[in-house]
Amino acid sequence: MDKATGKEYSFPYQANKEHMKMQVPKGDYKIRVTGLDTENYFATLSTDNVKALYDLALEFPTITIESKSPVDITLELKRNNYAGKVDVFLQGQDTEGISQVVSFEANETTKRVNILKKLKYDIYATNFSQEGYGSTRQTYSYRSMAPKVTVELVNRGSS
Repeated sequence: MDKATGKEYSFPYQANKEHMKMQVPKGDYKIRVTGLDTENYFATLSTDNVKALYDLALEFPTITIESKSPVDITLELKRNNYAGKVDVFLQGQDTEGISQVVSFEANETTKRVNILKKLKYDIYATNFSQEGYGSTRQTYSYRSMAPKVTVELVNRGSS
């Protein structure tokens, strides 16, 4: 989609075609994936913005389509003296924005969570019931040898 005019350009489906190209006017474009069977598949983009200059794109986006293959992992909470309730947010790096919130009760430290096998997630803690705590964001991709992710809570002092 042309960011300036809102005009959409579509690549027609071409079976077994790895590379496609299209002539578009000079400008900035946002890449969108439409028509995907989102019940069974998800898509990721190497970039969702492309700048076209005189028939030449400065970036060539890669669109990856993967089947949704769920797996269980252990989500561990390293509390560092935080005893209250907290939520851990898992945000998928896909075009749909697949996400989930995992709620931990006071003093609870582990949960089994179902995620998608080939999807990268941004993970962080939020909705603290005590002031002064936070967590860093981390990126996680499923690894069969280490199906566990640890979220460490940090005491940042009182506000």
